[in-house]
Amino acid sequence: MTLWINNLKRLVALVDEQMAHVSEASGSSDTKTIKDYAAWRKRHDAAMRALMAFFMNQEDASFTSRGSDCSVKMASIRSTCTSGFDGALRNWQTAARKKIDAAQPAEDVINLQGSGPAPIVPREG
Repeated sequence: MTLWINNLKRLVALVDEQMAHVSEASGSSDTKTIKDYAAWRKRHDAAMRALMAFFMNQEDASFTSRGSDCSVKMASIRSTCTSGFDGALRNWQTAARKKIDAAQPAEDVINLQGSGPAPIVPREG
């Protein structure tokens, strides 16, 4: 396992942890229970700005917004979303998980009992 993959695993967990803090700070996002959407949006935006500042300062991430496209780049992985930075971070997590899965050794379908190719045995007769 490389240091980069270990770092990706750590960052994926850290994004989950920090997004949970955003949810706590924002309050419920259920539109049926939000009494004042403008106040919720203000809390959510402030929590997202704090989360972005955390990742920019601690993990050297970059966040970019061009029109409706929001993008995040962290640990050499870039991801975008048109619904906001929270969506871009979730897409970043998905991309990071795919990189982690791709780095795992593939299952040996030829020889399930060993670690190398199946031995070649001469045919009888």
